[in-house]
Amino acid sequence: MIRVWDLQSIIKGAPGHTSRRGMIDISSYLSGRHDWFQGVGEIAVTGHLVACAPDATGPILVFSLLTGSLVYELKTTDSASLNEDVTAFTKLCMTPFFLLTKGKVKPSPDEPAPPAVLTQLGSREGLTPYQLYRSYQTNGMVHTRACVNVWDLQTGKLAYRLVPVLEKPASYTITDIRLSPDYSKVFACLEIQGRECKEQLYCWDFSESSKGVGDKKQLRIVQIDDVSPRRSTGKSWACFM
Repeated sequence: MIRVWDLQSIIKGAPGHTSRRGMIDISSYLSGRHDWFQGVGEIAVTGHLVACAPDATGPILVFSLLTGSLVYELKTTDSASLNEDVTAFTKLCMTPFFLLTKGKVKPSPDEPAPPAVLTQLGSREGLTPYQLYRSYQTNGMVHTRACVNVWDLQTGKLAYRLVPVLEKPASYTITDIRLSPDYSKVFACLEIQGRECKEQLYCWDFSESSKGVGDKKQLRIVQIDDVSPRRSTGKSWACFM
């Protein structure tokens, strides 16, 4: 359930006056095969659109704030994502024209496979939303790679994918996605699994793409903490100040 509030009424309204404009019930859009707890896991707003990711599995839903009606139901249909439609903790990012979400993509045939990461979770019954999310993420991690899906909000279709390129093959998850204030750069926080859990901040710079530069710019991977890579708690997010 998404509740829509009128902030202007909160400022100008009289005491006791309700400022709730309405509610958007997403339960009717979640089929029985999807695992979900409260329904809404993450939301993002831009203009008159609100995007909602379920708290476990299922498609990402885009609603109109003006009418409350469903505008798009975003889900990938390729074989790499049929069993990996986990949208929990996906950290949606919206621009006026695009929606950025986490996704999965098959590695190229000539790319070396990362080492397997085994999950210690046996039964999914009674798991918390985050434990369920981690269980889904670890299953099939060897066969797919985490990426950033970029959706065109004008068509509701997947425009392209941003895939991090690591120096060495490794299993990783994307813990956060952020945009620079001018929308020219996309940042992804990577949690790299192995003997030691490490985090890196990956950046895609699109500021040169509109200047007619023919050569592709080399994108860098920036380590979040060069001093102590063991200290990774609490840094799986990015912000601008």
